[in-house]
Amino acid sequence: MKKISRYILIGITSMFILGSIGYSTFLISQISNDEGSAIDNTYNVIFHYKDLENATNDLTYTITGLEEDSYFDLPMLNYENKTFNGWSAYESRSSSINLNTINIKFIKDNFEDIIIEDNTLNLYSIINDITNDKVLLRITDNTDSVLTYYLLTDASMFSLFNIRYVYNSSFVEVTISAIQSEPYSINDTVDLSDLGGRTIDVLLSLKETN
Repeated sequence: MKKISRYILIGITSMFILGSIGYSTFLISQISNDEGSAIDNTYNVIFHYKDLENATNDLTYTITGLEEDSYFDLPMLNYENKTFNGWSAYESRSSSINLNTINIKFIKDNFEDIIIEDNTLNLYSIINDITNDKVLLRITDNTDSVLTYYLLTDASMFSLFNIRYVYNSSFVEVTISAIQSEPYSINDTVDLSDLGGRTIDVLLSLKETN
């Protein structure tokens, strides 16, 4: 299996510690029909996603023991030079599931042409290149702890106040070296019009005090 870049996912590891599923959903429940044969009413979910090189071999993780009405979280993916546009129940179509938490019943009700074989649901990530009218901000937050995350925005005027941070804005400064070397105030607005289709580094840090 191809090694996944550390950029590929902030939440993918934690997703598999799914608190929302709960221990009860991992219990294998079986019912019997009139002939006495066991019917397994639990499901597996396999997430298929590409690595940074867009390798053709899918990487998969599996959640087991889900009942039809058991909710589970859809992981968020982060890529350095691509955008993640959600998950699809179709391998060859880009129709996105616009929810963060779903269950098998939702898939059956809303994607009637999906065939779930062997009680296994396959979900496919929707990954696209950054278009020329967008800028992907790679934000490193040093204000509280070192954290890197991504924000896709329009290649136009952008208010830095839209960036997530911890401390009061008067203590925060923003450095965008692709525009200028001097730090900005978190209340400034910057022009990203000439940076379309690019990934731009943004550094959040605390102002030095005398």
